[in-house]
Amino acid sequence: MIPNADKALRLVNRRMMTTMLPDLNSAFVQSDGMLLGMLIENLATELATGIERRLQDIEAVKSLFRDAVHEVKVEGLDDAMSQCLHLQPASMSLADVNLVHDQLHRVLIDLHAYTEASGLAKLNQAIWRYLEDHAGRHQLAGV
Repeated sequence: MIPNADKALRLVNRRMMTTMLPDLNSAFVQSDGMLLGMLIENLATELATGIERRLQDIEAVKSLFRDAVHEVKVEGLDDAMSQCLHLQPASMSLADVNLVHDQLHRVLIDLHAYTEASGLAKLNQAIWRYLEDHAGRHQLAGV
C-alpha cells in the first residue's frame, strides 16, 4: 500500500515539472511533458477525492429521484427511480462506486428527457442545477 498516494503522484509530478522538463531542448517534448504533468495532477486529485465526489453525486441524484417519484407516473421510469433509491456500492472501491453512479445517471438521463418532453419545469430546473453542480465538482484542474 502507498500511504497518501495522491501526494506521492503530486511529488513525482513536481519533480518532473521542475527538474526534468526545463532541461529538455525540444519545445514539443516540453509541451508534451507539461500535458503529462497536468494528467498526473488530475489523477492525483481523482485518487484523493474521486470516490467522495461520486458519493455526493449519488446522494444528490437519489434526492432528485425522491422528489420526482411523486410527480412521474410513467411505467418503467418510476420503478427504475424507486429501485435506484436502494442502490448502495458493494464496497468503497472506485469501480463499485462507479457502478452505482453510472446506473443512477442512466435513469437520470431518462428522467431528464421525460421532464423536458412533459413540461415539468420545476423538476427539469432541479436536474439542470444538479448537472451544473456535478460539472463543478468534476472539473479538471488546469482546464
